[in-house]
Amino acid sequence: MAVATITVVPVRAQDLHPEIVSEIVRTLAEGIPRELTRCKIQNAVWGGYDVRIRVTMGIDGLPYLFELRGGQFSRIVDPQPVPGPARFERTGRVRAETAAEAFSRGLPFFISGAEIRAANTLEVTLLSNPAVPVESATLFVVVDQPGVEDLTSVTIPLGSRPAAQRLIVTNDALDGSVLVRLAILREVGPTALMLGCVLSNEVDVRPAL
Repeated sequence: MAVATITVVPVRAQDLHPEIVSEIVRTLAEGIPRELTRCKIQNAVWGGYDVRIRVTMGIDGLPYLFELRGGQFSRIVDPQPVPGPARFERTGRVRAETAAEAFSRGLPFFISGAEIRAANTLEVTLLSNPAVPVESATLFVVVDQPGVEDLTSVTIPLGSRPAAQRLIVTNDALDGSVLVRLAILREVGPTALMLGCVLSNEVDVRPAL
C-alpha cells in the first residue's frame, strides 16, 4: 500500500503560490484533470472558501485528493478513491460586491449588472480587468425553471474589452424561471464547460415578482 505524502503551503496571495502549482504539475499529467485541479484551487482562493478535488490517477498511477481548507493547501494519496472523472466539492462561490474588489483579487472580469428585462431576455453588463486581459472566455448562464427537472444552459463567447460590454441572452426558458445563475468561464466551447474555471464573480438573478 502506498504511503500518503502531504504538502501544506500557506495561501497568502490571491494568485496561486508557486509551490501549489508545482505540487499539481508534478502529480498530474497535462490534461483536463490537471487544469481542473489548478482552476478549482484558484477559484477557492479568489472566493475565500474550501474545496476538495479528487483525481482518479496521477502520473504515478495513484489516486489523489487535493484540498484547500482554511487557507491551507494539501495533496495526499486519496484514502477513499472514487472511480470516474475528476470531481470536486466546494463550500462557497466566487463573490464580489464591486469591480475594485474583484480586480484587486486578480479576477479578469466583473459582472456589474444582470437583469431580466423581458419575458425571455436577460441583459448582462460586464467589466474587464485591464491588468488581466483574456482572449477567450464564455458567459455561462444556467436557468432553473419550476417543474422542470433539467436545467437550461446558454453560452456566449467573449473576450476582454476596454469598455463595458452589454450582453443580451435570449431564451424561452427565462420566461417563468425561478432562478438564473451566471458567471464567466475560461475558454470557449466544450473545454469551458468541462473545466468550469470561473473568471468572474458568480451572480444569481431572480425574476421580479
